[in-house]
Amino acid sequence: PIDVLTSGPSGLTYQPGTGFSTNCENAFLVCDYRGGPAASGIWAFELEPRGAGLEMVNARKFNWGAAVTDVEFGYDGRLYVADFVKGWQSHSAGRIYTLSSEQSLTSTKTREVTELFAGKNFNRLPPLQLFELMGHQDFRVRLRAQLALADRPEAVPYFINATRQKESRSLALHGTWGLWIRARQFLSKASTDQLIELLGHSDDELRAQAARALGEAPLEDHGRLVNSLQDPSPRVRAFAAISLARHRATEAFNPTLVLLAENADQDPYLRHAGVMALLGSGSEAQIAALHSHPNKSIRLAAVVALRRLRSPNLVRFFFDTEDPLISDEAIRATHDVPIETARPAVAALLDEYAPGQGGRPLSRMMLRRLLHSAFRVGGGGNVTRLLRVAANPALDENERLEALRLLSVWTNPPAVDQSIGRYAPLDPRNESEIKQTLELEIGSLLSQKGEVLAAAIGLAGQYGLSVKGLDDASLTNLLEARELGSRVRMVVLDLLAGGNPASLHGLLDAATRDGDIAYANHALGLLASRFPQSAISAVTKALDSDTVMRSQAAWQLLVDLPGETTALTIASGLHDLETGRMNPAMALEVVEAAEKRKGDPAVAAALRNYRNSLPKDDLLADFRICLQGGDPVNGEAVFRSHPAGLCLRCHRVDNGHSEGGEAGPNLAGIGKRLDRGLRGEDQRSLRRLTHSPGGDEGLERAIQEASGPIGSGASS
Repeated sequence: PIDVLTSGPSGLTYQPGTGFSTNCENAFLVCDYRGGPAASGIWAFELEPRGAGLEMVNARKFNWGAAVTDVEFGYDGRLYVADFVKGWQSHSAGRIYTLSSEQSLTSTKTREVTELFAGKNFNRLPPLQLFELMGHQDFRVRLRAQLALADRPEAVPYFINATRQKESRSLALHGTWGLWIRARQFLSKASTDQLIELLGHSDDELRAQAARALGEAPLEDHGRLVNSLQDPSPRVRAFAAISLARHRATEAFNPTLVLLAENADQDPYLRHAGVMALLGSGSEAQIAALHSHPNKSIRLAAVVALRRLRSPNLVRFFFDTEDPLISDEAIRATHDVPIETARPAVAALLDEYAPGQGGRPLSRMMLRRLLHSAFRVGGGGNVTRLLRVAANPALDENERLEALRLLSVWTNPPAVDQSIGRYAPLDPRNESEIKQTLELEIGSLLSQKGEVLAAAIGLAGQYGLSVKGLDDASLTNLLEARELGSRVRMVVLDLLAGGNPASLHGLLDAATRDGDIAYANHALGLLASRFPQSAISAVTKALDSDTVMRSQAAWQLLVDLPGETTALTIASGLHDLETGRMNPAMALEVVEAAEKRKGDPAVAAALRNYRNSLPKDDLLADFRICLQGGDPVNGEAVFRSHPAGLCLRCHRVDNGHSEGGEAGPNLAGIGKRLDRGLRGEDQRSLRRLTHSPGGDEGLERAIQEASGPIGSGASS
């Protein structure tokens, strides 16, 4: 892309040269629709040449505060705007409004444009008049005249004259494009000859358009076009390279190498053109041989060209000693395209990342490509590679855990290639392929710590490995090793529970009293699921814990325990909540437990009493149970990744340039700027919304009233 401007781009147009032009002369207009009028409108911007491409300049808000979805300049001097009014669903409230000025409606040129298009008679105009109209102020007139003239057998002399006159650049450009049409559609030799002549024109853009047009002309001698690869203008060089690619001009191969070397990766548009010229002028073998070329820009272009060819020769570039970017690009191409015949070579690179090896530093995503290539290729050798990566403490822990996760799904691979999100199902694999290798290699992982050790123990349990140190007695001893951390001890407890030893009840009961709350809660859950009747006492006792996390877990477990006693306990909790004696941090768990057990008469009665006690004038009464006891870590996970919420599609949470949308307010610092619940005046604003029209606009106003402006120093 040239640049990034809008959050909700829709209609796009260009000011044609006549008609309405206030603050948009020679500018593009693009609609930015974000769901409601307050944050939506029309941007204006211009484009200027930059190297072989273009750059956006003078981007500005042109017409703001309307829910615009499309914009177009009319032939009558007006600018027409489609206003969707609000929302995302279909409705009948849309409208079209216009912008105009006295000059745009009354000027001679506007009347001329109106008459020309009202008559729709361009095809009936004589050639001379069409020639003159190609110099018109309005580009729509110029283009229509050019297309009408191009259909005439006598068109070529007019187009040639247009390119030779010096008074109007627009006329010369349309003459060039007219010659392009005649050369492409009618194989006109005279048009092709004139386009070749234009390669020597003094105007850079005319030379560029001629070089572009010659890519579709019946060109027999490529010499002049090859010479244009050394033109002073990068735009001419780029179009010449692409045109030579279209002609499969083999004589352009070496000049293209010169172009790429001189560009030195400075201009991405010119580099792309060079890549296309390599593809058109060289064979796969010629391009692959560039892996040893001394110029790194040429080697990088060769990698991109081979990617387009889906060539396994990319493996020759995996070990570029001068520039790791080239190696990364070759690996990325092999994995992402993908090129299956070369993927084993990507997996083999993991050998450099076993413990004690000196592989070059890789980004997390590049290392993940290696991991997933090993997973998809399969085989005992790649099981070994993944295990050794997991055992390397010098690597990022997240990627070590990813290696172990892939081993956990080895026998039943997901249908989607999880590294790139592409549907690419693999056949189920025999467990013997992985089990034998795991038994040989997993010992080195059992000396690890934290999450890696937990995942390794879980893997051993999943595949039923006979590994020294993982018998029941050793696992029981590991439960006492608090230095291993909560996660490891929970996995060990799961492994023991799966084996169902005779001492399981005692182990779980003791674990529920552990000082590590996360571990104790996990044990309490296992006790409730395996021994529900005997767990009632421990769960009931945990309800009164001074630790919020402990008490919340107990309320969540209580609902599934049998008996009248648990129902009465839930009813009692509702009564305490109703009378204000319950810690508000437990409120949500108590009400959710009651909802699940409302089939019990005592719970149903208590739930009715609780709901009847809520203030009728409080719009948020049903939701105030959510205001206390939350977990900020879980909350952030919901905000960032929950598929039903998708909060980041509309909101951001900082004042920088991080992920998130702009359709909704920036939520940076909202916890510091707002109380946990809406204030009284904010509720009155919401009440007005529920009794009067206003829709999304009204809601947006109420949110702004409630939250106020976002301060520059706010943080969440």
